[in-house]
Amino acid sequence: HLKDVASFGWEVTFAPVGEGNLNWPDILAAFKEAGAEWAFVEQDVCKRDPFDCVESSFKYLKTVLN
Repeated sequence: HLKDVASFGWEVTFAPVGEGNLNWPDILAAFKEAGAEWAFVEQDVCKRDPFDCVESSFKYLKTVLN
């Protein structure tokens, strides 16, 4: 499953995929190299509407996974 984290100073929180601090190009390259066929987004905590966070993650992943 995929999840992202964002840090603001000492505060660390979950973020929609692509909006946090993780290096998604490298993570997704390893994902493809491993032969993974499915990806599930997990959003533990949302700072805004959960459906907005899911939509944002989906839109980001569509731009980087082909």
